[in-house]
Amino acid sequence: MFASFLSALRSLFARWRAHPHAPPPRVPALEDARGRRYPVGAELIVGRDPNSGLVIDPARFGPAAESVSARHARVFRDPALGYLVEDLDSLNGVWIGEAPTHLHPLRDGDTVSLGEVRLTFRDSSQPRTEPRS
Repeated sequence: MFASFLSALRSLFARWRAHPHAPPPRVPALEDARGRRYPVGAELIVGRDPNSGLVIDPARFGPAAESVSARHARVFRDPALGYLVEDLDSLNGVWIGEAPTHLHPLRDGDTVSLGEVRLTFRDSSQPRTEPRS
């Protein structure tokens, strides 16, 4: 799974090098309200645990961080379905827009809520659709 992701990433950068004046490709990421991007890669664990791939701490996310579980959610790439978000049995749940979810495919522009923390999924390789916010 990681090898195919790496191969796709190499292909994107090879196309960019062929057209150096084009903007560089952007890898799928979660974006916070301040525009900071956190690349997803093959898998990203999100939570307050310091060993998480994306640590939700009060220094970056303010008091809303307290509503996030230690291991709150996992964002990962499925070869057939694309990127998905999975609730890791968190206390305050995972929401896509206004709907709670346990496992849900992600589209570019989707608002992902982990407790009171809001993140936006960004994937410029997907066609633009109406986001579920």
